[in-house]
Amino acid sequence: MSESNAGGDGGDKVALDPSDPQIADLINAAVKSATGGLSSKNSELLAEKKELSSKMAELEKQWSGFDSDQIKNLMDKINNDEETKLIAEGKIDEVIDKRVQALKNDYESKLEAATSKIGELEIGLGEKDSKVKTLIVDGHVRQAASKLSIVPSAIDDVIHRAKQKFALDDKDKPVARDSEGSLLIGKSGKDPLSVEEWLDSMKETAPHWFPGSSGAGAGGGKDGKGGAYTITKTDATNPQAYRAAKEAATKAGVQLQMVDG
Repeated sequence: MSESNAGGDGGDKVALDPSDPQIADLINAAVKSATGGLSSKNSELLAEKKELSSKMAELEKQWSGFDSDQIKNLMDKINNDEETKLIAEGKIDEVIDKRVQALKNDYESKLEAATSKIGELEIGLGEKDSKVKTLIVDGHVRQAASKLSIVPSAIDDVIHRAKQKFALDDKDKPVARDSEGSLLIGKSGKDPLSVEEWLDSMKETAPHWFPGSSGAGAGGGKDGKGGAYTITKTDATNPQAYRAAKEAATKAGVQLQMVDG
């Protein structure tokens, strides 16, 4: 190692010679010491980078079939989903309770809808059943009217009035009832009044139903004074009855008069 004196401030300074082996060793040791940590850190970073690259490649392989927006939406849902948060917090019982309540609400909603639908079907079935029963009664009335040779133009009036008297019983047979709902009994004194018996009893009340009759309306007929046909005000409110009486009067060449009743 060489030394030299430098003046100016009166002190001595030692000049280092880089070519001196001892000086070179000291420099190399200092550099190695200073950069050794960086080299180690760089190796760690490279290893981490390699590991991250491997993981990214694996993730890309797993999610290759998904759209990036779909993945983002899924992640947002996971981050914002209440149930996921509860599970993460260990609140499993609360999650189960919520699921049970959701199932209960869904069941009650479906049950209510089904009950409402059943009600609608029952109403519809009742209406159809009522129509079928009415048609059955009409059939019995038409059959009986045919046997008694009821005037064809009076059939509508006959059916209209029959509906106010007859209805099917639990054996699907037409039975007559009065205004208070009491069963009407026929000539036998024990059997219900039949449609034919009822029609036969209407010869005085509605003579215009029957061929060769001189009457025209309920409670009437020819008035015995001017030869006019009559119909009660009550029966005149029934279009079929009024039309039948009017046709009978016209056919007889007389006037149809309306009387109280």
